[in-house]
Amino acid sequence: MNLLKSIILGISLTFVTACGTVTHTTSQAEEAAYIVVKGDVANKTYSVNNSTPVAFPESKMDTVRVQVPLGTVLFQVYKADKLILNRKLFLSNNDNREVTLP
Repeated sequence: MNLLKSIILGISLTFVTACGTVTHTTSQAEEAAYIVVKGDVANKTYSVNNSTPVAFPESKMDTVRVQVPLGTVLFQVYKADKLILNRKLFLSNNDNREVTLP
C-alpha cells in the first residue's frame, strides 16, 4: 500500500511540475504607418505635425519612406525654408501613402 501511495505521489508531483512550467507568449504586430515620398529629396526637409523640419534620409533612388504616427498627420515639405508641399492625411495601421514632390 505504501508503494502505491509513493507511486501516485510521484506521478502527481510530475504532472504538477510539468504543468507549472508551461509558458505562453503572444506577440503583437508593430503599429506603424508610412508616407512614401517620390521625387528629388535633395536639399529638402520635411515636418510631421508642425514639428521642427528635418532632412530626408539619403537615398540612391528618388523614393524615401518616412514613418509617421497613426491618425491624422500634417506632412509638410520645405525647400530653402519655403513650403512646397502641404498635405493632411489620415493613416491607419500598416498604411503606406504615396506623395509626389513638385
